[in-house]
Amino acid sequence: MGKFVRLEGEDKSYIGTLPRDRSIPELLRTSVVCLDKPHNRTTHQTTQGVKKILGVKKVGHGGQLEPVMSGLVVVLLEDACKITRFIIQGDREYVFRLQFSREVPRERLERAFAKFTGKIKQVPPLRSKTRRVLRTKFVESIEILDARPRWAKVKVICESGTYLRKLFYDMTRLLRANVSLSHIRRTRSGNLTIQQAVTFGELSKAYQAYKNEGNEEPLRSILIPMEETIFQKKIYLTDASIPKICSGRPVFIDNIVAFDDEIEAEEVVAMFSLNEELVAIGKTICSGETMKTLEDGVVAYPIRVVMPHHLFRQNNNHVET
Repeated sequence: MGKFVRLEGEDKSYIGTLPRDRSIPELLRTSVVCLDKPHNRTTHQTTQGVKKILGVKKVGHGGQLEPVMSGLVVVLLEDACKITRFIIQGDREYVFRLQFSREVPRERLERAFAKFTGKIKQVPPLRSKTRRVLRTKFVESIEILDARPRWAKVKVICESGTYLRKLFYDMTRLLRANVSLSHIRRTRSGNLTIQQAVTFGELSKAYQAYKNEGNEEPLRSILIPMEETIFQKKIYLTDASIPKICSGRPVFIDNIVAFDDEIEAEEVVAMFSLNEELVAIGKTICSGETMKTLEDGVVAYPIRVVMPHHLFRQNNNHVET
């Protein structure tokens, strides 16, 4: 994806801080932690464990993971909780084992997987707390990592909110066998991966090194600025416009320095400073192609302001009148 620059020569900011250059106290307010959740622990227990270790006031998460599942849980710290509902929308990747009640040839397995790739229809299972209505979900891929007549190891990439067990239960007629899932492990959530995840022990050790020894590096390597979790297309704002947008005002075309190509009308986008700081999550009024032709007018509006107004102080040389 390319970037269209509206204001040549205006792509440098003199205000603000690059997210990775924030102090540790600032990072503890504006970051996420990728936690490798062990089996038999709830998502709530996981987030509260992170809260206790880091001594923060508020935590959230980027998607539930059942107690019997292990793997990536994205824990949001304090101000990062403001973008929870936007992180949750990212797709998911899981690796797990399928056990069949009878032998299933690989060719039959591949045909069934192909049938359930793309847009699928699901009704949430009876035990689900969500309303049991027919929903459309998207399964990007179902890949066989290893296969034997009575079992297979697979990797699934799917839309958030897809019920994995229901997905394979619905395949039983095509497979001509009952299917059970085990060793379910989430390996990716949005653009965050299990390779970035740490255990509770590693997180605690890094925090103690910071508190007791003044060694920031281990903790810095764990705290991921919330900006790096964003997968939405981006709009880059002028320094002078940011205080106004932090107050909830709409985005005019002359507030924009650059934006990602292929932005659509009515699309949820991320609004950034020129120092890559997240200002707000917003929604466009017109497409990127239309923006390229405009000289004035409103092109987007914030739906969730993330940056506190006082954190982006303007000096007198950059304030719009």
